[in-house]
Amino acid sequence: MMNFDEIYNKIYDENFEELNNYHKKQIMLQIIIAVLLFLIYVIISLYIPYMFFIGFICYIILTLTCFTLFRSKKYIQCFKKNVISSILKNYNSNFIFNAQEEIPYADYLEADFEQFFDFYHSEDCISGKLQEICDFKMAEVITEKKIQDDNGKNSYSTIFNGLFAKIDFIKDIPCNIQIREDSRLNTNSLPKLEMDSIEFEKLYNVYTDNSIICMQLFTSDIMQMLTDFNLEYKIFPEITIKQNNLYLRLKLKKGIFEPKLFKKVLDYKEIQYNYLFINSIMNLCNAFLKNILETNL
Repeated sequence: MMNFDEIYNKIYDENFEELNNYHKKQIMLQIIIAVLLFLIYVIISLYIPYMFFIGFICYIILTLTCFTLFRSKKYIQCFKKNVISSILKNYNSNFIFNAQEEIPYADYLEADFEQFFDFYHSEDCISGKLQEICDFKMAEVITEKKIQDDNGKNSYSTIFNGLFAKIDFIKDIPCNIQIREDSRLNTNSLPKLEMDSIEFEKLYNVYTDNSIICMQLFTSDIMQMLTDFNLEYKIFPEITIKQNNLYLRLKLKKGIFEPKLFKKVLDYKEIQYNYLFINSIMNLCNAFLKNILETNL
C-alpha cells in the first residue's frame, strides 16, 4: 500500500492536466458572471443612487450564489472519478466508485435512522468487499421533508445530508443495537444501555435489546474510535446493527468528495483530508467487522 505522498503524486501526474482544463473553464464562467452582475449593479446605482450600498451587498451575495450554482459538472465528475477512485483503490483494490449508483431506499429505511421524510436521493456509491468476505456499500444520501405553507405552496427542508453505509455480515447478530448522537431527540423504543466510558457517554447514547452482546461488540477500542472520530471531524457516526447488517451514517455540512470552490486544482491539503477521512471510515468499519466475526454469539 502506498503512503499518501505517493498517492498524491500519482493522482497529480495522471489527472492535473485534464482537471486544470475543466477548472479554467469554470473560472472563465465565474468571471463572466461576476462582470455581468457588476455591470447591472453599476447601472442600477447610477439611476438609483441610494441603492449604492445595498446594491453592492446584493451584488456580493448574488455573485457568490452564482459561483456555487454554476460550477462545472465535468470538473466535479472528473475529480470524483479519478481522485476519489485512486484513493479507494489504494485502500482496497476491489473497491469501485460510481457517481451514478445509489444505495436503495429500502436499505436506508431498514436502518431505522428516520422514517418520516418525503424525498430520498442517493449517489456517489462506493462498493466492494471488506476483508474479502463482506459486501460493503457507502453512498451520499439526502432526505427531505415537504412543507406546505398557508397558501398551499410546497417547499422542502433537508433532514439528512451525508454518507450512509451498509455492511452485510456472514453471520446473524441475534439483537438490535443503535448508537445515536446524545443530543438527538430520543424516539427509540429500545432500552438505553449505560456504557463504561464517561467520555463516550457524553457524546453518544446506546440502545439495545441485548446488553450482553452489545457490550461484547462495543469494546473500549470501538468506543474510543467513535470518540476520536467526533473529536477529529466534529461528526457523530450513528450506527444500527440488525440481523446480519451494520448500517452507518455520517451527517455532513458540506459537499462530499467534491473539489472546493475556491481551492486550486488538486490542492494537497484537500486531497489529504479526503484520504484521511476515507481511511477513518474504513478503519471504523473494519474494527466493527473484526469484533463481530471474532465474537462467539
